[in-house]
Amino acid sequence: MIEKNFMLGVRFKWTWPGDFTGGDGTIIDNPIKAAVPMVYDGMDGELYNLAAPHVSTLGLTMGKNITVNWLYFKEYSATKIKSSGDVLTGDMSGCIIATWTAGGRCVCHVGTGPNAKMNKKVKTTFAAAMPQTAIGYDPAAAWPIAEIRRLSGKFSDVNTSYKIVGLVTSSNQFFAILLFRQNNGANWICGGIKSCTAMPYATLKAKLDLAEEDKNGEAIQAYNMALKEGKTPILDDATASHAFAGNLRGMTIMGYKTSEYVGEEVLAYLPVPGEYIACADVQELTGGKAWSL
Repeated sequence: MIEKNFMLGVRFKWTWPGDFTGGDGTIIDNPIKAAVPMVYDGMDGELYNLAAPHVSTLGLTMGKNITVNWLYFKEYSATKIKSSGDVLTGDMSGCIIATWTAGGRCVCHVGTGPNAKMNKKVKTTFAAAMPQTAIGYDPAAAWPIAEIRRLSGKFSDVNTSYKIVGLVTSSNQFFAILLFRQNNGANWICGGIKSCTAMPYATLKAKLDLAEEDKNGEAIQAYNMALKEGKTPILDDATASHAFAGNLRGMTIMGYKTSEYVGEEVLAYLPVPGEYIACADVQELTGGKAWSL
């Protein structure tokens, strides 16, 4: 039930657990390194909602320690932890968090970074090993950057930065927590917590298998290059099927978008142009629609 502690405006004193680098695309056990507990330090007046329940109803008292069961992020590795309790992990910027039960409940953080090749490797490795009972989510997707900026704009401290933390509860509920950091990391203020919908195995695997789709694209590119050079390349059936399906999908979408119905009924249609208006609001001119012609 740790999620109840992350009410908008709650302030903690806390040392960020840190991250690990040097991953090699494999699945590893969570590094043995205890995270520092969060210490409740009152409410922040710049974010606190006076209409919200009093923190005493949450069992929060000044100086109370909130034990953190932390799953570390390691760039280009999938870190996993066996735990029946609440698990926090971060920083989240697009990584997938997955959980399943096999000899105990496991929670895994599929660590990605700026290197596309290593991202493909760790995603493909995890997708191949992931049990069919797995479910997961992307915590960062719950917090649009515009909403984060709106909340951060309420702080008078110009040094405010933020992190997104994923929370998988003991009952496998998924949450995304926004934390703002002030005073060089001494204070952390909760910007809110959002419940997230779990992706089932098939959706999760498809999201991870984008790495496989990239491989198909590279194989097709090499095939076309070989044809240009006058060679006789061979394309395996799976990749050829992928290319055919992709081309068919693209032509179908193009055919629909360029149809008479879309041109006259969906887009803004004016076969005989009238007055020239150099600059105006598209919402006023066409109801927000793009021009057909």
